[in-house]
Formats: sequence, structure tokens, C-alpha cells
Amino acid sequence: MKLIPTLLLIAISINGFGQSYKINIGLEASPSITGLRGNETLAQYNKATIGFSTGAFLEYCFPEILSIHAGFGLERKGAAAEKNVTDLNGNIIANVPSRSNFDYWIFPVLLKATFGKNLKYFFDAGPYFGYLIQQNDIYKLAGNPSTTVNVTNLDKRFDSGLTAGFGIAIPFKQKYACSIELRDNLGFSNINGVQPYDSWTIRTNSTNLLIGISYKFIKRIIKSVDSTNLSTPISSPVK
Repeated sequence: MKLIPTLLLIAISINGFGQSYKINIGLEASPSITGLRGNETLAQYNKATIGFSTGAFLEYCFPEILSIHAGFGLERKGAAAEKNVTDLNGNIIANVPSRSNFDYWIFPVLLKATFGKNLKYFFDAGPYFGYLIQQNDIYKLAGNPSTTVNVTNLDKRFDSGLTAGFGIAIPFKQKYACSIELRDNLGFSNINGVQPYDSWTIRTNSTNLLIGISYKFIKRIIKSVDSTNLSTPISSPVK
């Protein structure tokens, strides 16, 4: 009969490592590796390049390990390539390095699981939604200044996909925490908006190394259980 009090004590101990605050708010930023995919031409002529993301987030914490992490930020995606310059006869006379920058407002909504007491580690996953602010193609011919061409009208405005990541958080001063997270954003939407070539699929992809800081507030009221009563023997009913 001692099994029941023992199990209750274990449950209380586990609950003691739960999340004692309801809300976290914070800021995060990252460098990223970004590219485009979806067709053979992109695979052959485009390569990954460096982007960035920055933004803020709000996190609602459930009593145990789970939380909902919702963010809002700016992210630059895109790819690099070399484009050929030809003469009037179609002969290639130069290779011009180019870069396509896609600037998005990004809204990730993630389910997050956090483990650990002092050093915390976490996993998160969920959908993201993006709205294209602008897309610029930048060309750099040797010995000449860069040329920027705005081609936003060639793309669909909305993007969406799946986000997944893992990281660690280091609490300090009770209500603060610093975090580092490796997060991948895999686009599912075809963002090519050029007709009749909109069947020519273009999808985004970025991998971010996010550095963040968060602040906890709205403390959760946890009802305590008097553990002294758990040591009282549980007697069987008298027959």
C-alpha cells in the first residue's frame, strides 16, 4: 500500500520542475543560410547564400513542458547565381554574379517542448506564414557599381511552410533567459507568380542560427500539496 504515496511524491517532484510563469516575451535575431529550390534550373545555376532574420515573440507556457511560441519578424531569403551576358549573336561575353533577395514579414506559430531545470533544452515545430515585402535582383559586373532591379511583381505575395528547430536556454536573474536555436524553415508554397510560367515551381528554404533573450512575467499560481499527509498509512476497508 506504500506504492500510492510514493507515486504521488514522484508526481509532485516532477511538477516542481514545471513552468512557473505563464508568459514569456523576447527578441531574437540570426544569420541564416538561404536558398531556392523546386526545379532543375534552380538546382543547376543557383546556390545558397547568406541571409538574416530578426523579430520578437510571445510565448504562452502550459503548466508542464509545453508552450505555444508565436513570433513576428523580418526575414531575408534568396539565392546567388551567375548569369550570362551575351552579344547580339548570342555568344557569352561575361558571367555576371547576381543575387536574389526576398524580404518577408514572417509569422511562425510553434508548439514547443522544454526540458531541464537549470540548463534548459527545447524542441519546437509548427507552420510559418510569410508576406513578401519586396524582391530585388542585384547584379555586379566587374569594374562597375552594383545594379539593383525590383522584381517584386514577378512573385506571389504569400509564402508558407513548416518550421522546426532545437536549442538551449540559460536562465539568469530568475526572470530572464538567453537562448540559441538552430531552426529550419522549409517552404511549401510555389512563390513563382509569372504567367504562363507559374507551373515552374520556386520554393524557399532557410536555416537560421537564432540568438534570443526572453523575459518571464505573469506568475502561475501553483496549489501546494501537503506531503506530510502522504505518509499516513492507507488502511483497507474493514469487511
